Amino acid sequence: MSEPVMVTHPFLLMKRNLDDITEKEFLEKYQPIDYLEWCGIIFSMIFFSMIVALVVFTIIIYTINLIGIIGGFKASGDTMIVVYWICCIIIFFVLLYICLDDPKNKERKQFISEIGLSSKQANNLYCFLKEESYYVKVIYKICNLNPEARESQINMIKEWYKFDDESVVNFIDNGFKMSDYQLYDGHFVLKEISQKKKFVDRMFQLAFVMDGIHNDEWNLLMNIMKQLNFNDNYIGYFQKRYGPLRTEFEADEQGEKQSTKSIPVSQLKAYFAILGLEEGASDQEIKRAYHNLALQHHPDLPKNADRVEECETMMARINEAYEKIRN
Repeated sequence: MSEPVMVTHPFLLMKRNLDDITEKEFLEKYQPIDYLEWCGIIFSMIFFSMIVALVVFTIIIYTINLIGIIGGFKASGDTMIVVYWICCIIIFFVLLYICLDDPKNKERKQFISEIGLSSKQANNLYCFLKEESYYVKVIYKICNLNPEARESQINMIKEWYKFDDESVVNFIDNGFKMSDYQLYDGHFVLKEISQKKKFVDRMFQLAFVMDGIHNDEWNLLMNIMKQLNFNDNYIGYFQKRYGPLRTEFEADEQGEKQSTKSIPVSQLKAYFAILGLEEGASDQEIKRAYHNLALQHHPDLPKNADRVEECETMMARINEAYEKIRN
């Protein structure tokens, strides 16, 4: 006697790991009908139901009246109104069933069954990938531009987002995985401009944590602000606040020195003294001194957390001296 053949359900054969699915594939295959689309669909179905019901109602009333002429029966006005709305309701639910039975809807359900998600989980993942995963990727990119700052960056991320050691290390080493979206979901719901500003502030802190902000980090941060639709005022604020922490300066920022003849000699000496320099210091020496002082006294540096007010005052003096000497 031969052994019975085990039949495997087709869905089990198609089961796929969530990490085997690319973000692009998921977003293309799972496209839920959003709230506004549903409102438009429902409104259209109600309108169409009323039009079709009017035609059906006319036929029914004509038939009832015809029967009434033959048999002496005549429908009342209230009866006709009830019949009309019954027609509307029946047609509406028929249209709703047709909409829900749409082939695309079936394909979407089959796809999320293949990767083992419920409709709610799939919808949460879709929303996260569309709106929030951008912020996770930004953190990953910034951290990987400065591997030497790994330990400090891990501690910062743990403190900000309450992730454990293992999840932070895995993330920085391996990047965003779709199966980890529940870990990040809820931490990056950034809608208001104040929330986005706070996020960018944190990204600057991740960048300058060791020796300041390098050009590749600076360019990435500038690009991030543009993608977040920051206006020139917001971008200017961050440039002014964190510019002193840059390790390099672009060529177009060097410019020509403006004349310092209008500044009294005693005051000019004081400005050089603030930067710890002698008069006649070279352009590179001035920039290097400015950057080194910013690394000591910038109020956003973690080491200065207990002396923020003092550092704010000190940085104001350093910035004034630098601008007066170089403009």
